[in-house]
Amino acid sequence: MPSIQVNEFNVADHWIAVHPERGVKARKIDANLGSLVAPKREYLEILATDNRGKAEAARQRLSAGEPFYDVARETSIDPTSSAGGYIGDVQVSDMDPILANAAARLWYGETSGIIEQGSRYIILHRLPRDFIWQANQLFLEAVRFQTLADRKAATVKAQAALKVYPYFLRAHVFMATQIGETGDAGRAAYILAFATQSYPSDGFAQYRYALALGNQPVSQIQAFRRAIELEPDIVAAYESLGAALASSGDMPAAIQVFRQGLATDPLSSILNYRLSVALRQQGDEAGAKQFLSLAAKLNSEIATWLGVSAQ
Repeated sequence: MPSIQVNEFNVADHWIAVHPERGVKARKIDANLGSLVAPKREYLEILATDNRGKAEAARQRLSAGEPFYDVARETSIDPTSSAGGYIGDVQVSDMDPILANAAARLWYGETSGIIEQGSRYIILHRLPRDFIWQANQLFLEAVRFQTLADRKAATVKAQAALKVYPYFLRAHVFMATQIGETGDAGRAAYILAFATQSYPSDGFAQYRYALALGNQPVSQIQAFRRAIELEPDIVAAYESLGAALASSGDMPAAIQVFRQGLATDPLSSILNYRLSVALRQQGDEAGAKQFLSLAAKLNSEIATWLGVSAQ
């Protein structure tokens, strides 16, 4: 067998022979095959009610196969209910001892019974080992439907991905984009607001959120600035921020932003064109001609669209 040295380890491939003709079936997994080592970390979902009757009704729905996400959103009083009860990666030792004991007994994909915690009745669900992979497969299906121009099917698949992994950033941005393109800017902005709160350091999510705030110019300008602060290489953010500032009447600030964008990408035909328009409105004809000429050289369609010469 070939082997290689990886750091201080000698690693070798091993082939395992399988004889399907013998008809040997794998042993069914049961509680006796579970690990005796208590997990230290788990990905969990939680559902909380204020009386046992509601908890029992929720448990029956879960036993009947309803998604934990749906049941938690409809019945849970826990602050996580808006995200389908998703807690995420939890250090078991940091949990309340009663909940920690119940969580430590859960296998991947298993749901607990009803746990009494003071005046609350709790149900925990440990997410499957591959839940992020499952969500990504659904997301890829959503993208495929998008390429087929089937917006309805794409949205359904993206929603399914978010039920599996409620903090799936790409799926949130995808959903918001699909909804925004139907004209429902308010709902798109709501989804993206959740995404930016969940991932406050993600510049692209912040940029998409800013785009959805078209009817709120002050908030939109602030959001574009935040996106650039987080990710200075998003060239489109400079274009959008400059355009928003120009629309608000602050042309000097718009010119400054277009110049900042060109410092990041000097070969952006759109930024060169936007800057030329802004300079012309400020009376700088020489500067306007210079940047319009460069924009036309970078993208000949700009000159055709404007019907002017790049000279």
